[in-house]
Order: sequence, then C-alpha cells, then structure tokens
Amino acid sequence: MQKIYSLGTRQLRSFGEHQTPIPIKPINIFVGKNSCGKSTFLRTFPLLRQSIQANTKSPILWFGDLVDFGDFNTALHDGGKEISFDFNTRIEIDEKEEGWALVAFLHTTGFHKKVSAYDVCVSISISKVAEKQLKTRLSFVIDNTRIELIYNNDAVELVLATNTKYDMEFTFSGKLITEHGSLFPLAIRGLREVKNETLAKHYSITNPIPVEATNYLVKYLSSFHHGTKKTARLRSECEELSILPYDELRKKITNTFSKDKHFQKSLETEHEKITEISFTLLMTKGLDRLLASADKLFSEFFSGVRYQGPLRAAGERFYRYQDLRVDEVDHTGGNLPMVINSLESIEQAQLSRWILEYFGFELKLLSNGLHYELLIREEEDKKFHNISDMGFGYSQILPVIVSIWLESVSSGRSRKIRVSQQSVPRIIVLEQPELHLHPALQYKFGRSLARVMSITKRSDLYFVIETHSKHLIDAIGESIREEEIPESSVNITLFQKLDDGITETQIAGFDESGYLVNWPVGFLSPEYDN
Repeated sequence: MQKIYSLGTRQLRSFGEHQTPIPIKPINIFVGKNSCGKSTFLRTFPLLRQSIQANTKSPILWFGDLVDFGDFNTALHDGGKEISFDFNTRIEIDEKEEGWALVAFLHTTGFHKKVSAYDVCVSISISKVAEKQLKTRLSFVIDNTRIELIYNNDAVELVLATNTKYDMEFTFSGKLITEHGSLFPLAIRGLREVKNETLAKHYSITNPIPVEATNYLVKYLSSFHHGTKKTARLRSECEELSILPYDELRKKITNTFSKDKHFQKSLETEHEKITEISFTLLMTKGLDRLLASADKLFSEFFSGVRYQGPLRAAGERFYRYQDLRVDEVDHTGGNLPMVINSLESIEQAQLSRWILEYFGFELKLLSNGLHYELLIREEEDKKFHNISDMGFGYSQILPVIVSIWLESVSSGRSRKIRVSQQSVPRIIVLEQPELHLHPALQYKFGRSLARVMSITKRSDLYFVIETHSKHLIDAIGESIREEEIPESSVNITLFQKLDDGITETQIAGFDESGYLVNWPVGFLSPEYDN
C-alpha cells in the first residue's frame, strides 16, 4: 500500500535550511505561540491540494482558492535561495513496463504484474532563476540510490543517478518533459535532430534514459565478465534484469548469469557493489514508472485534503435557496447550508442524530420558499432556534463538525467508496476549531475526534489540527487512557521560534496511560517563555 509517512518544509517563511520532516499520524496536533510557524506548516496541506488540482508551470500554486502564500518571493525565507518540501513515503513500483496489449490481457484475465514497495524520500525544491521564472529540483532517494531531476517548465537541465555508497554518478540525456502529472513530470524524453535538405532544423522525440541505463549497466558488469564474452550476449542478459528489492535483485543477478563461471567468482566477493549499482541503474531505467507511482500517491493523498480556516463565515438568519449539489464544505464554511440542503432527508436526519450524540445539540435545515435557515436545538432545550440567535460559536464549529461527518461518518460517502472498491484518503485540516467555543465543548470536540477514529477504523483518515486548547489536548489524552485510541495514533508537534527568527519543531505525544511525554513544563500556560 502506498503511503506518505511524514512531511517537512525548508526555507518556507520562518522555516530554516534544516528541518526534520514531521510524522503524519491519524491525529496530528500542532501547538505553539502565535507567529511561530505552525499555521504555515498546517497550510502546506491545502497548498499542495490546490497545487495538484491546478495546471501550473511550477509544481506549487502559491495563491489559490484555499490558501494564499503570495508568490515565491513572499513565501521564501529571508536570505533563503530555494523552498523545499520533503516527504518520507512508501511507493509501489511495477517490476517491468509491459506493452499495452499485455496490460489489457492481464487486466481482463485477472493476472497482475509484480509490484514491489520501496521506502522513498522525496524532495521538491524550487528556486528562482530569473524574474517570474522558477527552476524545480526533484529528487528520489531509495536506500543508497538518489535520482535527481532539474527542470524549468518543460526544459530538462539534468537527469542524474547516484549511488551514494560507492560514489558513482550516471548522467542521462533527457531534455524535454512531454507529459505532466498532478505534481511530477511523467515522461522525460530526448531530442534528436533529423537531417533533411531544408535549412530548418527538425527534431524527433526519443526515449534515451532506458537505453542509456542499460548501456551503463552493460559497461559496468562487463568488468566482472571474461574479456572474451560478447557484448551482445551481455546486453541480452542485462535486458532480463528489472526493478526488484535489493535481496531479490541479488538472486536475479545470480540466476541470470549462473552459467558464467568468471562472473560467479567475481560475485562472491563483489556481490554487494554489483547489486547496489545494478539497483541504481535499473531504478533509473524505470524512471517513468517511479514518477507515475509517486504522482498517483501524491495526487490521491492531497486531493483528499479538506481544509477549514480559522475564521469561518458568520451564521445568517436566512440563506438564499440554490438548487446545487455540494459534496464538500468549503474552507470558510460559507456554503454549509447548500451542503446540508444537498443531502437526502434521511442523511440530514443521520447528521442531526450524530451531532446530538457527539456534541449535545441538534441541527435542522428549514426551507421557506426561496430561502432556508439553519436551526439549532440544544439538548436541554425543547425548541429549535435560528443559528444567528445562538451565539457566534455554533456558526464557527458547525462547518468543522459537518465536514468531519461528511468525510468520515456519512453512510452515503461509505457507499461510494465501496462501489468504487477504492478507499479515498481523507485529511481533515482544521485551524483553531476551538475558537468561540466553551471549554466544555472544546473537550467534547477532542473526545469526538477520538471516537470517530475508533469507530471508523479507517487507516486513510487523518486529522491535522492547529490549536491553543488545553481542553482539546486533555480530551485526546483521556481517550487514550480509556483505550479508545492507541497512543501511537497521536502526534503532537511543538512549534517555537528561536532568537534568530527560525522556527524549531519538537515532537511530543502521549504515553499508553494518556499522559503527555516530551512536553515542556507549562508549555500552554501564560507564563511559558521559550
């Protein structure tokens, strides 16, 4: 299963040149003083969502519908040269690239190609080369193999593969990106001049990287074979090798050259280096598959981001009727009535019952001609009241609550997932959900998050929360103490700004008894001073 384990950013606003990626767990809580970088980091999630959903020249869309970082210049740390996003991931890659006919046959007959999973460190770095012109450096690190691409729009400056253990570098002649994915290029190709009688130059598109990787591999392995071995035969044997995990690749190499005694003797003493260099070159040979798998992972993960900003739309007495089906609460909560109106009556009833059970009040949408109104009934009250008469807190928390229900609880959503036979990741990103809430409701909100995680048992549901609420954090600890969720499912990141203005992060959490660990004494108290 493909997965993103952690996310880090470097030289983005207050973040410095060195920043350890922060783990992504089912519940992620960011705490710290104002202007210490926690909002910047949290907004990286919607930033990446708006980036993959837009057609941009550079991978990142700094200003979009969800968040506004200005442009590259305003997002860049003072004195910095490039902004980087770092990820620890698990990426699945096909062993071989098959032709379309075979792919169709395998699909219709129920057979599957061999797929292996690799732990991959992915980095996207963006720098400025000229006014309104940005350069992207993309790197993939798999064990001792590093593959690096540098490109500007569609023009490729560098394709470099390095085995860092043995300090061997291989350059490739990719010059052009012919296909873009959501975040990564999908096809790196070359250009070959076609000679003709006219004066105008003409070029054809080539695919040099697989050929050059094989050439490098043949040249490297030839030094371990007897000098009389024909290059054509060695090339044919190298073509049988494919992307495999290290141990499997070593066995494959041994079997492929099993009849070559000279090579087998060399393999006894040089097996580690031979396997390492072969892995580096074979992974580069399959670069298209690596890029496609990475792009699929990032696209599916960050498309699932559901962001609620800190200042949500105030409740109104009446909302104008719009016969629209809306499947998502927007980041301001301004379309909340339309979202509720788009639900079937049975779903609206399910939502109201869920809110009553988890938060102690009921919600009703009342249609009145060309308008409708949101009504609230508190548990101890007998009547429903217009949301505008119920205090500002309800209008602020309702978009958050409804978004959580839609993305993690709604039976309608579950049916869609089952029909497609594919689980869609959901990352619910919340900035200060406790604003204008009574401490008791803040605590109840924290307990509700834990209950949602416990009941749904989804491995692809995540909460990312920036908060100043001690009550919310205490509620998570209480949920761990009562064994509703395990302590391993929660990550708390402390954000602090150093004297030089650079943000520093520290990982905290809970022990199995629900007590905070690695937590500075009095961190959330008014007297705390870092």
